[in-house]
Amino acid sequence: MGGCNPSGLAPFGPHPPPALPPPRVWAILSPVTPAQAKAELKRIRKGIDGVDDGVVKLLGRRRALVLRLAKAKKVLKVPIHDRTRELALVERVKRLGKAKRLNPEFVEVVFRLIVMNSKEVQYHEAR
Repeated sequence: MGGCNPSGLAPFGPHPPPALPPPRVWAILSPVTPAQAKAELKRIRKGIDGVDDGVVKLLGRRRALVLRLAKAKKVLKVPIHDRTRELALVERVKRLGKAKRLNPEFVEVVFRLIVMNSKEVQYHEAR
C-alpha cells in the first residue's frame, strides 16, 4: 500500500475506471485547438475549485452540527459512538453515491473518514 489511500483499494476500488466515450463522441466534446483546450482546462479547474470550496463549507456546517450533537449527548449521557447509526449512514450514502455513478467503496471510505473525525470532535467536546 502506497500513498495516503486509507482503504488500500485502487483509486476506483475493485472496479475499473469509467469508460471514455467513443472516439467520434470524444471529437465532438473535445476542444478544437490547443488554445481552446487550455481555456477549457482553466474553466473546468475553476469549476472543480468551486465544488471543492463547497465541500469544505459543507464539512464546516457538519462540524457545527456535530458540536451541538456532542452537547446534547453529554446532557443525555448517551455514548458518542452509535454503531447502528454509523452503519445506517454508510449504507445510505453508498446508495446515494451509486445513484450518482460514484464508486460505493470510495463513498464509504470518504464517509468513514468524516464519521471518524466527527467522533474525535465529540470526544474532544465531551472533555
